[in-house]
Amino acid sequence: MGTRYKPEGSKVESLEDVEQALNEIRNAESEIFKIDSAADVQIAKIREKAAKDGEKYRNSIQAAVAKVQSYADYNKDELFKKAKSIELENGTFGYRQSTKVSVKKVTGELLHKLIERKTEEMKAEADRGIKAQLKEEIAKLEVCIKVEEKLQKKAIGELSDEARLAIQAQKITEDQFFCETKKEEVNQELLKAAD
Repeated sequence: MGTRYKPEGSKVESLEDVEQALNEIRNAESEIFKIDSAADVQIAKIREKAAKDGEKYRNSIQAAVAKVQSYADYNKDELFKKAKSIELENGTFGYRQSTKVSVKKVTGELLHKLIERKTEEMKAEADRGIKAQLKEEIAKLEVCIKVEEKLQKKAIGELSDEARLAIQAQKITEDQFFCETKKEEVNQELLKAAD
C-alpha cells in the first residue's frame, strides 16, 4: 500500500476526478522513486569514494592514537597523578572510567532459576511490603533477558552485587584510553588565516 495523503485545496466532484487525481499521484510517486533511486546510486558512489579517499587519514589517526596511547601507558603513573586526562593546545588525552559486564554461559540459566526462586518466595510471602519488594526484584531480573533469550548486560550491570554473584556475572570497571582534538581551535586558526 502506498503513502496516505491528506487533502488540500480543490474539490473533487466525481469518481472520474478521483481516478485522475490518483493517476497524478501515482505518476508523481513514480518520478520521485526514480529520482531517489538515482540519488541513492550517486550517494553510494560518493560514500565509497569518500571511504577510499579517507582511508589513509583514518590509518594515520589510528597510528597517531597508538603512539599517544603507548606514551600515556608507559608514563601513566607520572602523567595522571592529579587528573585522569591532560589538555594540550591541540587536544586532550587520558583515561575515562569504563564499566562493562562480564557473563558466563551459565548466566542465562542461573538468571531463570533466580527469577523462579524469587517468584516462589513472592507467592509464599504473606507480608505485602516484602511481596511488593520481591515483585520489584523479579521485574528487574526479567528486564535482563530479551524475549529471544539474549542477556542484557546493561540491565545485569544494574543488579545488586548479590544478584550478579548468584548468576555468575561480574561488573568490571577499567580505564579506557581516549584522545580527542580541539576542532574549535583548528577552525578558529583557519578563520584567522583567511582574514
